[in-house]
Amino acid sequence: MDEKTKQLTELRLIFVITKRGKGDAILKTMQESGIFFNCVFLGKGTAGNELLNLFGLADSEKDIVLSLTTLKKATAILEILKDKYKFGEAGKGFAFTINVNSIGGLKAFKLFSNQPTEEINNG
Repeated sequence: MDEKTKQLTELRLIFVITKRGKGDAILKTMQESGIFFNCVFLGKGTAGNELLNLFGLADSEKDIVLSLTTLKKATAILEILKDKYKFGEAGKGFAFTINVNSIGGLKAFKLFSNQPTEEINNG
């Protein structure tokens, strides 16, 4: 696999679901970690009470943070969420990533991964 293809397959979309009002703190953590392509949404769960209680998410109003970054940064931010915000413990929130395997080329990847403009123009 050549370097350009490898970089494109390492792009990840991070999904973070947490208590309403925590999204801004998560967003700040993302930005401090060098992840600058972020969106925060307000969410309301539709799962039944049994499922919510199982995950410790009795309150159905949530903040949802979506962030686009590289695999390396995604792995690091998941550890930060676990350590700083106690993700993985009941009621604290959870996060996961998915592979983004089509984004329109290396220039778009560089733009979304916050690489300098001269690298985009020369890419």
